[in-house]
Amino acid sequence: MTVLTLVQDPTRGPSSGARLGNSRLHARTGTGVGLPRMADRPDLAVTARGQVAAARATLGQTCEEFAATLAPLLGWAPSPHTVDAWERIAVPPGDVLLAAGLAAQGAGR
Repeated sequence: MTVLTLVQDPTRGPSSGARLGNSRLHARTGTGVGLPRMADRPDLAVTARGQVAAARATLGQTCEEFAATLAPLLGWAPSPHTVDAWERIAVPPGDVLLAAGLAAQGAGR
C-alpha cells in the first residue's frame, strides 16, 4: 500500500503549517490508511470505454448512428471517429458517459 505523508520542507523556512506551499508529499510503502497501489484499483478508463461500447451495442447502432443519437443529449455532435476512440483508446468525458447511459436506458422503453 502506498501512503502519502505530509512533510515540512526545511528549504522553505518556518511555516504555521497552514500553507501547503511550504510542505511536500512523500510516498512510502507500508500499511495503514492511505491511497491503494494502482494494482489494487480498477482501471476506470477501461470501465468507461466499456460503458460507451455497451450502450452502443444495446442500441445496435454503428458509430455514426450512435454519434447522431448522442448529439442532442450532449448539445454538440461527436464524430463517428470520436465514438470509436471512446470505445478503444480514449477516456470518454463524464457527459458522454451519462448521455450514453441515458440513450441505452431509453432503448429498453
